[in-house]
Amino acid sequence: MNNEHNIPDHGFKAPKGYFGSLDDRLMETIASEGIPKNTGFSAPNGYFESLDERIMDSVLGEEETGKVRPLFDRRFVVAVAGIAASLLLFFSMLQQNSISSEGVQNIETNMLTQYIEEDVDIDLYDVVAMLETEDVTEITFENSLFKKAAVEEYLLDNVEETTLIQEK
Repeated sequence: MNNEHNIPDHGFKAPKGYFGSLDDRLMETIASEGIPKNTGFSAPNGYFESLDERIMDSVLGEEETGKVRPLFDRRFVVAVAGIAASLLLFFSMLQQNSISSEGVQNIETNMLTQYIEEDVDIDLYDVVAMLETEDVTEITFENSLFKKAAVEEYLLDNVEETTLIQEK
């Protein structure tokens, strides 16, 4: 057990009334002997005359800067940045692979048709204005989808004759 804090007697004793009469005895000693002129310490000659100049020179002079140590080691910061960039690249590639072209091909045709019919405001005249003569001649129709007789019948039933006549 540690007995440092439980010391019963500190070992120092002062006589009774010592501190009560200390100031009177000190003043008697100073009055009888006087304050000594030589304290044992000495200053070099001219020390206090040039003291203010030396203080001003040291205050206004160039300060010596110690070695500046960075908070983080440069190699550590570069290593952490490289690891973070690698992880970011890895996760972006992982996410990109999850959205493949198969997902786009699996969209139902009905959904696309519905979107075009409801949300896209394109008129037939807008489409015709965007097409040029070369584009129209390059369009080929598969025989199984469109028969010439069916196309002619559709045009005669649904399109007015004035739209079919071209003015020169």
